[in-house]
Amino acid sequence: PCGRESPTLTARAPKDTRAFLEQLIEGSPFIALGLTLPDSVTTYVSPNVERIVGFAPDEIIGVPGWWREHLAPADRARVDEQAALALAAQAHEWETEAGFLRRDGEPQRVALVVRPAYDASGSPAEAVAYVWDVTERHRTGSVLEISEDATDRRLADDRFRRVVESVPNAIIVVDQRGVISLV
Repeated sequence: PCGRESPTLTARAPKDTRAFLEQLIEGSPFIALGLTLPDSVTTYVSPNVERIVGFAPDEIIGVPGWWREHLAPADRARVDEQAALALAAQAHEWETEAGFLRRDGEPQRVALVVRPAYDASGSPAEAVAYVWDVTERHRTGSVLEISEDATDRRLADDRFRRVVESVPNAIIVVDQRGVISLV
């Protein structure tokens, strides 16, 4: 449409494709990782992990349960249960959100998508997972929910007031204790 050709992966030489993919992963807002199951040993983590959560790949790779240990304690049991249910059902994918503890101690909200693979006997063998920071979205969502709730209450109060003011008869509202709250 604009007269320029856009480059594609198929048009690149193999070494250029590899460099492009490395650059793509490094700049991505998603952390990509590989895990062995059921021990949850990280076998691969994308280099952008340090930018996103503050830990270097060599601090994570090879450590059993590293990701679980960095989830907020209040979310661990729920995430464990979701994982157990998904793996027992041989789900091809499951996702959740949880609190995460960054290296600097700051709490962070992350979304996780886990894609397990199963061996010939149906047991979980490994997984590819994606993790990304949703802290701001979570904060904004909470603010929007509060704002929407307040707006809904104001609209309901305004509608109620207009109805009461437009009725030609007297309206008296009495609570369960017999206290008159509106005349």
